[in-house]
Amino acid sequence: MVHTRISLLALLCVLCFGAWGCSADEPGTSPLPTPIPEPSDLLSLVASDPAAYVGQQVIVEGVLESEGGMPNPAFYLSDGQGHRLATSAWVAIEAVQPPQGGVQPKTMSEFVGKQLRLTGEVARAGERYLLEVSSALEK
Repeated sequence: MVHTRISLLALLCVLCFGAWGCSADEPGTSPLPTPIPEPSDLLSLVASDPAAYVGQQVIVEGVLESEGGMPNPAFYLSDGQGHRLATSAWVAIEAVQPPQGGVQPKTMSEFVGKQLRLTGEVARAGERYLLEVSSALEK
């Protein structure tokens, strides 16, 4: 009788564990987590197919470049290997002289040529795609 109870308990455990979450054989699931690309690698992925990332928040790294002049300069984050992603301005493009004793605000020109880590949402802006920057960190 004790042997039968142990056998039934063992069978019950096997059935419960088998039905409870060991579902690696189901389509669309993976037993291993999908690796998240490093920000330096993600820039090339987003720049290569920005439409796939529209509406998603991403963190990318690269060097900020500027094209064109005032009044409408364009800013791009580049990985130095030919991949570039247009970015929005996250600080003033130019600043007027602050009142005497006031602190001069940062402008976009101070970030051009620097290695940055940008966080933002990929958006469609007319015929192009752009990273709407929510935060910038100098590396």
